[in-house]
Amino acid sequence: MSQPDTADDTLPPSPSPDILSPSSAPAWRKVPIALRIYALVALGLLSLALGVLVHFLSDGYATLYAQRVTHGQALSQQSRTIASEVLRLRLAAGQVSHDPEAARQAFQAILAAAHAEARQAIQRAGTRTESQPLIARLQTVDQTFDQANDLFARYVGATQAIGLTATDGLRGTLTRPIQSIETELAMWPNAGAISVTLQKLKRFEQQFLTSPDDDAAGKLKKTANELDFAIFGGPFGEDTKATLSAQISSYTKSLAEYTAAVSARKDAWNGLDASFGTLEQQAAGTADAAEAFAAEADKDAAQARATTKAVLLAVAAAAALLVTGISIAIARSIYRPIQTMGKALLDLADGSDDIAVPGLQRHDEIGDMARALETLRQSVGEAFRLRQMVEVQPARVMLCEPETYRITYANKAALELLRKMEPFLHCKAEDVLGRSLLDFHRDSSFVRRVLEDPSKLPYKGKFRMGRLTIENAVNAIYDRRGRYLGAMLNWDDVSAYVQLAHDFEEQVKQVAQVVLDASTQLAGSARSMAGLVGDVQSRSAAAADAVEKTMGNIDVIQNSTDHLVQLIDGIERQVANASGFASTAVEEAETTADVMAGLQRAVERIGEATDLISTIANQTNLLALNATIEAARAGEAGKGFAVVANEVKDLATQTAQATSDIGSMIGEVQQAAQSATIAIGSVVETILHMREITSDIANSVSQQGSFTRDITSSVRVATEDSQQMASDMGMVMAAMEQAADAAGTVHMAADEVSGQANGLDQQVSTFLEAMQN
Repeated sequence: MSQPDTADDTLPPSPSPDILSPSSAPAWRKVPIALRIYALVALGLLSLALGVLVHFLSDGYATLYAQRVTHGQALSQQSRTIASEVLRLRLAAGQVSHDPEAARQAFQAILAAAHAEARQAIQRAGTRTESQPLIARLQTVDQTFDQANDLFARYVGATQAIGLTATDGLRGTLTRPIQSIETELAMWPNAGAISVTLQKLKRFEQQFLTSPDDDAAGKLKKTANELDFAIFGGPFGEDTKATLSAQISSYTKSLAEYTAAVSARKDAWNGLDASFGTLEQQAAGTADAAEAFAAEADKDAAQARATTKAVLLAVAAAAALLVTGISIAIARSIYRPIQTMGKALLDLADGSDDIAVPGLQRHDEIGDMARALETLRQSVGEAFRLRQMVEVQPARVMLCEPETYRITYANKAALELLRKMEPFLHCKAEDVLGRSLLDFHRDSSFVRRVLEDPSKLPYKGKFRMGRLTIENAVNAIYDRRGRYLGAMLNWDDVSAYVQLAHDFEEQVKQVAQVVLDASTQLAGSARSMAGLVGDVQSRSAAAADAVEKTMGNIDVIQNSTDHLVQLIDGIERQVANASGFASTAVEEAETTADVMAGLQRAVERIGEATDLISTIANQTNLLALNATIEAARAGEAGKGFAVVANEVKDLATQTAQATSDIGSMIGEVQQAAQSATIAIGSVVETILHMREITSDIANSVSQQGSFTRDITSSVRVATEDSQQMASDMGMVMAAMEQAADAAGTVHMAADEVSGQANGLDQQVSTFLEAMQN
C-alpha cells in the first residue's frame, strides 16, 4: 500500500448537496432503498400479475376455442370412422349368403363399435348450444344404426328361410317334389312329353333361383301348371296321378313361399342398403358439420388471440413505461450516491485513507454504507500502520497459504535474512515470494503435517542451511470467525548465539576443569594434612607417655627421699635415665615443632588453593553475569540462556561460599597449629629445664645430704611442671584432633567443589542442548 501523502490529489470531487444532504433531497428519496426497491418490485409484480391475468384470460378463451376446435376435429374424425364402420357393415351384410351366422356376429360387433363411436361423439359434443346441431346429427345416425340392425335381422332371417343349398330351407322344399316326380317319370317310358315339360320346369326353376324376379316366377308358375295338366292326361294310374298331382301342389305351395321369402329378403336388403346409404350420407354430413364447427372455432380462437395480443401489448407497454419511469427515478436516487461511494472506495483502495466519506448523515442504506465505509477507512488506516510496523520491525515475518503453502508476504527483515540464504536457496530473495515453501524444504511431508492442521500450531524448531542456524517459529492465523487463513513464519538467525554458546561451553569447560584440578589438588593436600596430623597425634601420644613416666619417676624420687642415701646409685642411674629421656623428649618436641611447621605450611598451601578457587568462582560469576547480559540482549531467544547463566552464577556463588568456609576452617587450623607450636615450645623449655635439673641433681649427688630439702623442693617443682606438661600435651592432642577434623572438612569441601565442577559441566551441556533445540 502506498503512502497517503498524496491523498489531496486523489480526493473525489465534493458530492452535490442533493445527493449527500438528506435535508435537500426530495421527500421520497428519504425512503429507505429497500422500500424503494420493494415498491419497484411490487409495481413490476403488479404489472406482471396484470399481464398474467390478461394472459390467463386469453389463454382461457384460447383453450376454450382450442377445445371447440379439438372437439370439432374429433367429431369429424369420429364421423369418418362411423362412415368406415358403415362400409364394414355393408361388407358384413354381403357375407350373409355365404355364412349367415359369422356375418351376423361380425355385423353385430361392427354395429356395436359404430354405436359406441356415435355415442362417444355425442358425449364429446357435450351440452353446449353450439354443439346441438352436431348432437342431433349424431343421434340420427345412432337411430339409423338401430334401423339398419332391424333390417339386417330381417335380411338374415329371409336368407336363412330360403336356404343356402339345394337341400336346405325353402330351396329344399322346392327341389324334393321335382325329384320325386322325376323319379316316378323315369319308370314310365311313354311319358316323354311329360318329361320334356319337367325339364322345362327345372330350367325355369334354375333361372328363378339364379334371378328370382317376377318374370322368372311367372314362367315357373306357368310351367308348373302345364306339368300338372300333363300329368292328369298322362298314362298313369289314378294313384300315381294323385301322388304326382300332390307333389305338384306341394311344389306350387313351396314356390309361393319361396317367392314370398325372396321378396321379403329383397325388401330387407333394399331397406338395409338404403340404411347404409343414409348412414354414409349422415356420417359425411356430420363430418362436414364437425369440420365447419372446428373451422368456426378456429376462426374465433384466432380472433380471440389477436384481441388478447392487442390488449396484452397495450398493458405491457403501459406497465413498461410506468415501471421504466419509476425505475429510472429510483435508480438515479440509488446509483448517484453509490457512484460517489464507489469513487471513495477506489480512492481508499489506492491507499488514500484520509478521504472524506460522503453521506454520513443520511438515514437510509446509503448512510449505512457511508458509515461502514468510514469504519473501513479507519480500519484501512490502522491496517496500513500495522503493516508498516510489521514491515519495519526486526522480527523476520513471512505468511504462507494453508493449501498450496505458497509464501505470500515477507517483511524487510525477512527479505534481508533470505538474501543471506540466497546461496543455499538457489534463487533471489524476492523470487521466494509466490513460491511454495515445499520447494525449499527437504522433507515436504513434514511441512504438510505441521501446516495443514492448525491444532498442531504453534510450532518451534531449528534448522541449518549452510553455515546459518535458523530458529523457526510457526503460528496459525485465523479470521474473526476462527477460520484458518494460513501460517505466519518467524525466522531468526541464531548463528551468533550458537557460536556464543559454543565459546561459552569451551570457557566454562576450561573453568570447570581448572576447578576440578584445583579441587583434586586440594583434596590431595587435605589427605596429606590428615596424614601429618595423624603422625603428630602419634608422636604427641608418645610424648604424653614419656611425661607420665617422668611423673612416675618423680613420684618415686619423692617417695624415696628418705632412702636417698641408700639409693644414690639408683638415683644416679635414674638421673642418667632422666637425662636421656629429657634429651629424647627435646628431640621429639623439636620433631613435633617441625611437623607443626609443615602442617602450617600445608595449611597455607590449602589457603592458596582456596584463594585460587575463590578467584575462579569470581571469574565464573563474572562470565555468568556477561551471559545474563547477552541473554537479555537476545530477548525471547535468550531466555533459556539466561536461566542457565543464572544457574551457573548460583554455582559460582556456592563455590565462593564453600571456599570462604574452607578459608575460615584453614584459619582455625592455622590458629590451632600456632597454639600447638607454642605448647610444644613450652614442652621443649620444660624438658630443657628438667634436663638442667637432672644435671644439677647429678652434680649435687655428692651433696645430697645437704641439699635434701632442695631436692624435695625441686621434686615438687618437677611434679608441678610434669603435671603442666601433661596438661599441655592434652591440649596438643586436642589441637591435633581439631586439625584432623579440619583436614577432613577440607577434603569434603574439595570433593564438593569437584562435584560442583562436574555439575557445572552437566548444566552447561544441558544449556547448550536447550540452545540448540
